[in-house]
Amino acid sequence: MHVLAALLLALIPPVTPIPVELELCMLKAEICADDAAPDTGMCGVVDEDALQGCIAGYEDCSYGLPGASDPSCQIERTWCALEAPFWVADDSNADTVKYCLEVAETCPAY
Repeated sequence: MHVLAALLLALIPPVTPIPVELELCMLKAEICADDAAPDTGMCGVVDEDALQGCIAGYEDCSYGLPGASDPSCQIERTWCALEAPFWVADDSNADTVKYCLEVAETCPAY
């Protein structure tokens, strides 16, 4: 394993129990992000306004829910789904994109 990959994996928070209400918010956010930025890895087409709407929707949905502010692998996955499409086209964010790819492979999806 490469050193960078090992470091990235060390930074990923653990999988933690998530309340069902928060799981639903996370699922809706990830679906919304996928609709706003389909095939981002291929062509970098992002509907930035729609993606910002996904972020706002997730924040509204998860606000005040238990576990929403706790570090967890699942929440990190959701934030990567929401934010990584903005970073893919910018080479200065390559390490962050790699981190989010590792999160997507490591953390459970809903």
